[in-house]
Amino acid sequence: MFDTVCSSGLLRDWPEDAPLDAVLDRGEDCPEDCPDLPPLEEVAVETAEERAARQWRGREEWLRFGVERTYGNTEPSALLGMELDVDADSPGSLSDAELIDAVVGFDRVAAWAQARRTEVLAEFARRRPGDDNTMVAVDKPCGLGRFAPDEVGLALRKSRMTAKAELGRAVQLTQVLPEALAVWKAGRLDERRVAAICDGVHYLPVDKARAVQARVLDRAPEQTLAQVKAAVKRAVAQVDPEGVFARHRAAHRERRVVLNPEEEGMASLWASMSAADALACSGR
Repeated sequence: MFDTVCSSGLLRDWPEDAPLDAVLDRGEDCPEDCPDLPPLEEVAVETAEERAARQWRGREEWLRFGVERTYGNTEPSALLGMELDVDADSPGSLSDAELIDAVVGFDRVAAWAQARRTEVLAEFARRRPGDDNTMVAVDKPCGLGRFAPDEVGLALRKSRMTAKAELGRAVQLTQVLPEALAVWKAGRLDERRVAAICDGVHYLPVDKARAVQARVLDRAPEQTLAQVKAAVKRAVAQVDPEGVFARHRAAHRERRVVLNPEEEGMASLWASMSAADALACSGR
């Protein structure tokens, strides 16, 4: 992935049998048997554009298991991020296809970094056990320490509730949905699709949450966010039909109509009701 030639190009034209001291110090102390070396000002320096073009040409010729190597099929890592940083240093020198491939690569590296961050957050939560039985504004048992969100929120300049939600999701992914975390870490899912899976199974017990994950995870990398949400909703209905009905009944009891005053003598009317009632109202 990285060329063995010095990135600056200064060593490219130097004789292979030149003593190391001559390479490092070309002053008057060079031994007499040191071969003639080209003057420093005559050595061609490879520009960033030339380096990027050379590496792209090499990548197009490089095959891995019979498949052309691209950023889209390369496992994301810190090394891939470094390579992307070099290759995309001058976007104007890249072709349209190379630009798209670089965008895909950056997305994969970003997903990998976010998944790694989630693993670190989960480890921090593990080190802060406590008696706080609320997680992300709902009554649900959680081993998260009472002040862990404050520590994370202070470091990240985020509110306590935001930090608490991130810690809760990290614990959920590592303890309940590790397969989804692995796919995210491989760069095949982005944060929003992972969040859609997590949110969809948040109220389910562990066994049913894992059953929903098993139904949707294989196709999720090829689906849009809306498709993932729809797939999760269908899977939840199949795995936990009684729970779906119970949650609908609970939500139905919370239906309401709200009148909000607006500017210029206007007002807005907002209602929360069942889907059937909403469709009936919209049809009138």
